[in-house]
Amino acid sequence: MKYSGMCSYGTQHYKKVMEQWIENKAIAGVVLDIESGGGSVSGTPEFSEYIQKYPKPVVAFTNGMMCSAAYYIAAGAKEIMASNYIDVIGSIGTLYRTLDFTGKYEKEGIRVIEAYASPSTNKNGAIRAAMDKENPSNVRIIEELLDPTNNRFIAFIKNNRKTISEEALTGMEYISSEEALKNGLIDRIGTLEEAVTAVFELQNEQNNNPNNNDMSEKTYPKIASILNLSELRAKGGLFLGTKAVSLSEEQLDKIEANVQEDQSSVIEQLSDDNKKLKTKAEELEKLKAAVQQSLTDHSLQSTGSGEGDIQLLSEKITEYGSKDGDTPTQVHSQGDQVETSENPDDAILNEKIITP
Repeated sequence: MKYSGMCSYGTQHYKKVMEQWIENKAIAGVVLDIESGGGSVSGTPEFSEYIQKYPKPVVAFTNGMMCSAAYYIAAGAKEIMASNYIDVIGSIGTLYRTLDFTGKYEKEGIRVIEAYASPSTNKNGAIRAAMDKENPSNVRIIEELLDPTNNRFIAFIKNNRKTISEEALTGMEYISSEEALKNGLIDRIGTLEEAVTAVFELQNEQNNNPNNNDMSEKTYPKIASILNLSELRAKGGLFLGTKAVSLSEEQLDKIEANVQEDQSSVIEQLSDDNKKLKTKAEELEKLKAAVQQSLTDHSLQSTGSGEGDIQLLSEKITEYGSKDGDTPTQVHSQGDQVETSENPDDAILNEKIITP
């Protein structure tokens, strides 16, 4: 129906909802999950054309019925999908139904009186012709009401569904997804989740279209690096994956900023670590030079490795330590009191020590 009632929402309501989604950068597109055998002509062409011109991709999906006016709406979508377990798809056509209670009223003693102004010769003409008791005819209803409406319906379907069969345009109903696909009523058979994925695929195609210059594009190299992607782009504020996932531009900017902050911290830490490593390397070089000098001073041949050279020096120190040392020499300055020994050798030593 065009307007919402007690039990359902109307096409005008859905139009207002979808209108709010256009500027929402977190929304990539729309899936219409349809379960309907049809409805009113009023409001349907308007909503179908709105869907057709919607700036974000729309995918129509059914897991049950998608017939008549419901299919009219679906035909405005970029793609139509159905599950393997549909009830019926199609019934593309237009009908008029009304009830004539005049006979019942007359039986109950109720007279229905109608009067039209003199110039109103065509007012309700088609209905009056059909209700004419002497010569009832549906010709005017068909020609004046049904055919024009149906022609507009068929033209819209043909324009949007290039592969639809002529049989499907006669009001044929299909209870098999394979038959609906074969006759061009749907684009593919799949699940609701796959219909959601199709929205993102269509959005990616739209973003990659070189003729589409309406939306700005941003790149996120750091996030792409983390995800092991060659590149990651966002257009119109949308990040799109191959599954039903989306991040807003604001969310991506926050992630990118955090990655930048983390990378700066890591780079700073690496810089400090490099300085420390450089200092350690310089100390190691000095140690190597000292070891080499010690080897040279003691006429030792390097082993070719730092550990081997240090082991070689350690063995040499052990060797020196195992030998008897010389008698320590006591050094005295001039003026110190020195006791003279009876030993002639000591006298010579003492004499040498006190001689300035």
